[in-house]
Amino acid sequence: IQKMPGLMYEFMGKDFYLMLVPYIIINAVGILMAFYILKKTKNKKKLEGFYYTAYAPFGYKKTSKSGNLEIDEVQANIVRKIFDLFIDGYGTYQISNMLTDENVETPGLQMKMTCVVNNMTNTTDKWNHNTIRRMLENQIYIGNCVQNKTKKISYKSKKMISLPEEEHSIIRNHHAPIISKEKWDIVQKMLKNHKNAKVRETDVIFKGLL
Repeated sequence: IQKMPGLMYEFMGKDFYLMLVPYIIINAVGILMAFYILKKTKNKKKLEGFYYTAYAPFGYKKTSKSGNLEIDEVQANIVRKIFDLFIDGYGTYQISNMLTDENVETPGLQMKMTCVVNNMTNTTDKWNHNTIRRMLENQIYIGNCVQNKTKKISYKSKKMISLPEEEHSIIRNHHAPIISKEKWDIVQKMLKNHKNAKVRETDVIFKGLL
């Protein structure tokens, strides 16, 4: 327990501080319980379909505080184009360059995200290949809501850690899909094959060095 300085500590005495210990413990337990209850309530709401997000995913707009999603046709057409281009054989780099060259606004700008609009740089208006890949892998576009992807390391910290896929909560048919399941499956297979090809290519390079 941190002691009060000078005469105040001498006046209050050591016994006074010892008397505070149970109250400090009770207060700490109360904070932990509140954090646990809040987390449990949020997880229950997620399983019921409550979508916790400040912004709707690109291609959708929120229609209620509970996170109900409705298709934004202007943005959805861009999402469909990205999936079609990838199936046609264009890579994520090519697609991002194509969208930038066509002056298509990035998701952050179209959605007017505060963190993007208030921190403009010379790359803010340029599409990134990682954004394209995340969109191609996002189950939100086939109507599924995937949550619990991350969690705080503790109630005292804002630092987040990624959770394994088996711990994610998935609500299927949560909202109207932009991409058909058939097209989604084709893209996921192509992404997997591309990833495996990269691994095989790396193996060949290293084998040549042995």
